[in-house]
Amino acid sequence: MLKPVSLGCGHSGCRECLTELVTKTLMPKCPMCRTELRADSICVNIALDHITSELAVECLSVGCGWKGSYGQAPEHFKTCPKLQVVCNNEECQHKSIREEMPNHIASCSKKKIPCSECHVCVKWELLQKHQAEQCPNAVIQCPLDCGSTIP
Repeated sequence: MLKPVSLGCGHSGCRECLTELVTKTLMPKCPMCRTELRADSICVNIALDHITSELAVECLSVGCGWKGSYGQAPEHFKTCPKLQVVCNNEECQHKSIREEMPNHIASCSKKKIPCSECHVCVKWELLQKHQAEQCPNAVIQCPLDCGSTIP
């Protein structure tokens, strides 16, 4: 049970699940006794929260081996080297374990890098097109084929 809450009827449940039930259901009812629920009747169950935060858990990421309390798990997941993560570059959906992500990011075609001429940040995969067709500071060949370059 994640983030336990109590209902007006005395039953308890997961905060996220019960909040979703109340907000997405026209006439929400307690899943246990079918008593009508109101959003303002949901409150944190402090005793149950304390009990669940002390439960022994382990990371399910392959090769991790971390063990600790349920309350410590969110902090572990922020840094777990074996947890599968998604590249944070815009439009990139590459997934790999956290410890391998730096290798991907170093060569990600969606990463933004500054143009060496105008210093505008452009996706790596579009840099050549930018420099050839869009960069205001790009050096181009004279269109009259005289061999000169125009800054």
